[in-house]
Amino acid sequence: MSNTAASRHGPSATRRRRFLGRREHSTAVLLLLSNAQCTAILHRERDSTDEDNGRNLGFRPEKMCSIIGRSASRINREKGMSTYRYLLVAITVSLVLSSSGCKRFAAKLGVTYVPFADVSGEEDVASGVRNLDVDIRVGEVKVVAGESGRLRIEATVRIKESLANPAADPGTFYDHVRVTTDGDTITVADAHTGKPDEKDWRVSLVVHAPADLAVNLHTSAGRVVVDGMTSDIKAKSDAGEVLIRTSTPNAVTVSTAAGKIDITLEGVTGPVTASTSAGSINMTVTKTPPVKDVVLTVAVGEVVLTIPPGAPGTFDLSVDIGQVSVKGHDGITVKRVALGATGKGTIGEGGPTYKLEAATGSVTVR
Repeated sequence: MSNTAASRHGPSATRRRRFLGRREHSTAVLLLLSNAQCTAILHRERDSTDEDNGRNLGFRPEKMCSIIGRSASRINREKGMSTYRYLLVAITVSLVLSSSGCKRFAAKLGVTYVPFADVSGEEDVASGVRNLDVDIRVGEVKVVAGESGRLRIEATVRIKESLANPAADPGTFYDHVRVTTDGDTITVADAHTGKPDEKDWRVSLVVHAPADLAVNLHTSAGRVVVDGMTSDIKAKSDAGEVLIRTSTPNAVTVSTAAGKIDITLEGVTGPVTASTSAGSINMTVTKTPPVKDVVLTVAVGEVVLTIPPGAPGTFDLSVDIGQVSVKGHDGITVKRVALGATGKGTIGEGGPTYKLEAATGSVTVR
């Protein structure tokens, strides 16, 4: 064997390849995590500048990983190179570019909002009302089970620091909060939305509502919390965490582009669907196992499902890059597949389908 060949295949070359593999893997993971944080910045502040730029620079892991995966496979077929190596390098390069663009974009921001007023109000809920919609542009939304037949609303109002005036009139509740009823739906919204100065204001809401109202909550950037509501629950934050705490709701649908989703239920009578592009999903059922399908999906992050021992159902778990773990639920078989893993099996008779997926990260059932 020539010296050149020996240098390519000797012990030092093997150590070098292992080092490069670890380095590429670590770099890819770190960039995935940092870019998830960057995504939150973009979504949180995108209304402070051109929204199209924010969308163009936003991180879409599902689409990116799909494209990279197909490209890596094609390179492997044509060049005979390692798909693993090309996949990790491609992720690294893509994230370096998107992250650097995001940082330049975020550097142009820096708008600060300061306290302006705390206001509150009450509204009667007509007997025919079955739904509560809460929609604000930027801020926290919290809905808590309260008195039957009545809404009590607390609003924290902030203003752009450059416009702050301690002597300014804080205005009335209805200067900052809009409450309307249309048919069977009562809507609570930021009253500044749609006005020329809407970007000068931030409004966060705490709504105490009858527990049996179906809720539909949305904020472009901020935390969403639901506590004690027992009908259908829909909650969406474009960037921010979503927390659900209640006994036995009918159905739960939750999503966020960047952030954590945490769901704790005693039971649930309808389906549960939760998704996040960058973050984690942690769902815990403490007493009665779900009876309808549960679908939990993460692009980059982890999925953790905790259910009572012996809960019946069919389990379909998968991770493209990462691992699957099952603890305390016999009947689910875990297998390594390329860079990822799957977990499949049936426990007991009947029960729902549990479909848990992560593109990059981990899935755990316990």
